[in-house]
Amino acid sequence: MIFKFSLVSDEVTNFKREIQIDGDDTFFDLHKIIMECSGYGDTELTAFAMCDDWWKKKQEITSIEIETDSDVDSFVMEDEILSDWLDEEKQKLMFVFDYTGDRSFYMELSEMILGEYLSKPTCTKKQGNPPPQFLKEEDEEPIMPVVSSIPVVPMP
Repeated sequence: MIFKFSLVSDEVTNFKREIQIDGDDTFFDLHKIIMECSGYGDTELTAFAMCDDWWKKKQEITSIEIETDSDVDSFVMEDEILSDWLDEEKQKLMFVFDYTGDRSFYMELSEMILGEYLSKPTCTKKQGNPPPQFLKEEDEEPIMPVVSSIPVVPMP
């Protein structure tokens, strides 16, 4: 089965990517093709978040194992097969590409193609430029004293 995903950004209005990937591939394979077709370099931590219809994050699948409370399950991309998590069109996910900045692409499983297979993930549509992978820290401006606009009247 082939999964076709559409990705958009809330930072760049004309950015769109479409990706096709085999359902037996892992979330790490999906991560790699997203990073590649966005022109991003490797980062230490990225994540997929399974979302409800209103984009509220539910379960998270991370690129590296993260320590969590003992009653919270931890899922790692390399161990998780796409078809084990995705079973219907229009499912929503977020791909967090800047974990510390909490910046994401919004993804939707736009189509499931039954009976077909892909040997490797493919970016089938590129539109617009992606947002920068990391936001630059803005240079802090020096604090300027507030100058009163009341005229000074000389004393006699």
